[in-house]
Amino acid sequence: MRGLVAASTASVLCAAALLTGGCDRHPPADVSPPAASAARTIADVNFLKPADIAIEYKDQVARFARGKTVRYSIVVINNSGYALQTAGEHRAFIAYRWYLQGGQGQPVENPHAPLRTPVAAGESAIQEFEVVAPAQPGSYTLKVFMGVDGGPDFESGGQAPLHYNVTID
Repeated sequence: MRGLVAASTASVLCAAALLTGGCDRHPPADVSPPAASAARTIADVNFLKPADIAIEYKDQVARFARGKTVRYSIVVINNSGYALQTAGEHRAFIAYRWYLQGGQGQPVENPHAPLRTPVAAGESAIQEFEVVAPAQPGSYTLKVFMGVDGGPDFESGGQAPLHYNVTID
């Protein structure tokens, strides 16, 4: 029995040595790293977890004139394993929607603004976008969220949107 245990222990030690660099009785296996691959993009995924893309407040405007175009900026934090692209079939965008204080949504002509710069996997970037004020004066909530062309918006997948209180004169 001792001989069997010794032989088994020797096999395990030889296998461990092979994994860590070599064994006198066996040539080392080819453990070369795989060839470098191109950066993965959102187009490479079947399912992106929208909650992995976070947005944070950066600059805001609390009061402006009706119909005026104002620039906002947010921080986009890409905690996914995929780059967010500015163009192409799966470009990422920032969207917004105006709500009266009572909660009624207002129609928006073109609420999708593509990202101005790509956001690599594991990186964050400040993104600017333009907002067009509603035509009617009043107190509004501006909701900002993200999405990808060809897919649902990220809010429906778990991303927390941003909410700004804005007075339109």
